[in-house]
Amino acid sequence: MPGRSGFGILKAIKDCHPDIEVIVITGYKTLENAKEAIRLGAEDFIPKPFNVDDIVAMVAKTMEKRRNNLKINPLTE
Repeated sequence: MPGRSGFGILKAIKDCHPDIEVIVITGYKTLENAKEAIRLGAEDFIPKPFNVDDIVAMVAKTMEKRRNNLKINPLTE
């Protein structure tokens, strides 16, 4: 992404909308990058190449977690 890192975009998203769930998909698969993405608020970190079924499962898991969180604290929306 010219002019901005993925971490910069992740931070900007979470700063403006901390309740949005972000799944990072990257070609730079290092443990340090995964830790940084999670520290900045990513729900998960998926390295390329990836399996589409893994992405579908991760999105489903993230949506379920979000639904459960909203049931616990409905005032967040």
